[in-house]
Amino acid sequence: MPDRFGSFEGLSEHFEEGRDFEISSVEVKGGRVAILAPHGGKIEKGTSEIAIRVAQKDYSLYLFEGKMATDNRDLHVTSHRFFEKRGDALLAHCEFALGIHGRADRHDPNTLYLGGRDAELVELLRSHLLTAGFGAITQGHPFPAQERTNICNRCTSGGGAQIELPLTLRLRLLNDGAEMNCLVGAIRGALCARLIGEPDNLS
Repeated sequence: MPDRFGSFEGLSEHFEEGRDFEISSVEVKGGRVAILAPHGGKIEKGTSEIAIRVAQKDYSLYLFEGKMATDNRDLHVTSHRFFEKRGDALLAHCEFALGIHGRADRHDPNTLYLGGRDAELVELLRSHLLTAGFGAITQGHPFPAQERTNICNRCTSGGGAQIELPLTLRLRLLNDGAEMNCLVGAIRGALCARLIGEPDNLS
């Protein structure tokens, strides 16, 4: 489904912050990582919750969250066109960024689609997720996130990563604390390995 708006500016001419959507930006001073949910709240259900759990108090966090009773899909602006000043300011201070997104099941309700321009981080995510028992692929899906303007790639290194979680999996995670902890642990493990430059020995 095409986006109703091609930019945050266009969206903000029709919808009001505090009523229709909320923006949260929390910077960890001196931190190298930003966790992003640019389609959070009711736009892509569960992505805010996952992003918050991944970030905890260790990583900077940015959320754009739909709050309307209906039609929150109207607030979706695709990641390579989503420019918003608080998110941009946060990314200007972070070396790495990870976008948490939701996708339709597309006849595959379990596999996480990984993309982004930081090939090392993407591969670490794949390895850690597979080791934790999740399906994860880096190729052969429609969300490669290779655009330089993709929000996950606008960190100071010029390359980040993106995770697309299917709806069925997101709903299950919201109702299964153990599985959520497993997913979050795998993602945080991959981020930690990337930060310390640990080689990927998990495949």
